[in-house]
Amino acid sequence: MLRLSQAHTELPSSFFYEMGHRNTYIPKVVRDATSGKPTPLDRYVNFESWSISKYIRRMAAQRSGKQWMSFKYAKLCIDCAKEGFLPETHDYHLITCCTRHKLKLLTHCTHCGDTLRWNRYGLTRCHCFEVISERSLADELELTIATRLEHWIYEGEVDKLEAYSAISMVLTERFGIKDSHYAVVSYIDGCGKALANQLAPYYRNSQPLTARALISPLAQAQSKSLRMALPALAKAIERNTSSLPNRSLPDDYYLTRSELLYALGCKPDTVDSLLAKTLKSTYSSGKSARRHVPLTELQRLFSLYEGKPSRGVNTIRLTELAAKQS
Repeated sequence: MLRLSQAHTELPSSFFYEMGHRNTYIPKVVRDATSGKPTPLDRYVNFESWSISKYIRRMAAQRSGKQWMSFKYAKLCIDCAKEGFLPETHDYHLITCCTRHKLKLLTHCTHCGDTLRWNRYGLTRCHCFEVISERSLADELELTIATRLEHWIYEGEVDKLEAYSAISMVLTERFGIKDSHYAVVSYIDGCGKALANQLAPYYRNSQPLTARALISPLAQAQSKSLRMALPALAKAIERNTSSLPNRSLPDDYYLTRSELLYALGCKPDTVDSLLAKTLKSTYSSGKSARRHVPLTELQRLFSLYEGKPSRGVNTIRLTELAAKQS
């Protein structure tokens, strides 16, 4: 509805209220419209020209939009807006530029400084009534990233999008690595050497943590192919002989309960016991699934930990761990 309108000046909830649909749940209406189901919107909007990619429809049907798309606030290519066209790919959270006009996507009004809203007074006008006209050229790396992501979106390569998003987020938020695009794409395309080269310096300088522990945040990724490839990535990191200088993990590096479960390869009850009795977690109370284990505690744990093979998994006896601590 927003993309088909040249000027949208009210929230969808206000529109439905005025049309007599006072008990309409807006997120469900938008989700159903995006996935092709009948909605109350059909009486007011012609969807015949609304060509939505398979990826967007699948995302809407799975209710996973918040992980991938930025629907709360708008991102704007001013040249696209002048043409009366807002590409759906611009809402993807990792796309920061328009590949058609080679411009950075605007997220804030240059006049009032507020974030751009959907219920503004025209595609090229902010809610402060000022005309948006700023143009800023995108750099080559931004265009390369956006071009690859748009290709995956239009081709319906959901697994690759999920893998790219997960790896990029972990490298940025956990390791502080900013320029990782080429390594991530190379890994997704089947060559893991570049990604192993980036992570190996952290592994060599973070022992007794294992390579499996370093990549454990990726074990929660939605991409099935990424999860299946993690053991091979851990081995590649351990065997890596690159000459890059060693690097230290950020002081705020941590693992969650589910990540620690993968890192240790032990039973859930064991991890819960460690969180409750042995480790000093970030949260002193609350559910164990929400607790974060900081880097210092992780290093202490792995210096005492000795995996014992048992039916394909590793186990650890808490009595032995307590004896080592004493």
